[in-house]
Amino acid sequence: MRFALVDGQHHVAQRGLVGHCRGCGAEMVPKCGELKIHHWSHKGRRACDPWWENETEWHRTWKDFYPVAWQEIRKQADDGEVHIADVRTGKGMVIEFQHSRIDAMERSAREAFYKSMIWVVDATRLKRDRSELLCQFELSGKSEFERKTGFINTYSQSIRIIREWRNSTMNVLFDIGDDKLIFMPRRRYKGCVLLTRWNKSTFIEFSMELDPTELAQPASEIIPYLRPRNRNYAKATAPVWNVRLKRARF
Repeated sequence: MRFALVDGQHHVAQRGLVGHCRGCGAEMVPKCGELKIHHWSHKGRRACDPWWENETEWHRTWKDFYPVAWQEIRKQADDGEVHIADVRTGKGMVIEFQHSRIDAMERSAREAFYKSMIWVVDATRLKRDRSELLCQFELSGKSEFERKTGFINTYSQSIRIIREWRNSTMNVLFDIGDDKLIFMPRRRYKGCVLLTRWNKSTFIEFSMELDPTELAQPASEIIPYLRPRNRNYAKATAPVWNVRLKRARF
């Protein structure tokens, strides 16, 4: 983990310090070598959260877009189960950053536990993921559907990363590098996956103000436009949030 409690305060790993886990309260020791990024590790046993993965610079970069007070936040369910969210915003929205491949059962368990959350997935880990995603937009014929909604629709069978994530019950954003994201809403249109493009900076600003009660609505989606001109499509995706967000395409 990046932070531990030292004298009751959040503190990054530094040699000579002794900290305690914010999740389980166990003693933690700083790991400050030259090969891995500096982090805290549980003393003498495995981490208390089985969902926790080793952090990379990609994780740290994303977390740093949000206040320290929102990072690595403990959440306990009514049955006592405890997990640590990568980011939990001031309004209670959980954002999980996923770099490595995740098992479908674990992904479903996380979604059931957090209920209202957003996935941000590293699509730069494998070169083919980024290129296959971008190819969908290069091959797009600017159909009437796309012109009016801002989305392209694809069956996605040939796109590895979409096949891996298409059954997610939450909204997913694929980080393809620089200031670019590709957004896949959890709803489908005539059985197809919808994709659109966002600027990373726009998403970060938007996510900071997003109310999780809106995300919990069964038919709700993060739709990066105000009012689509196609009324039939508007009905198909209603209710659409009035998020006061302009299109943010690259």
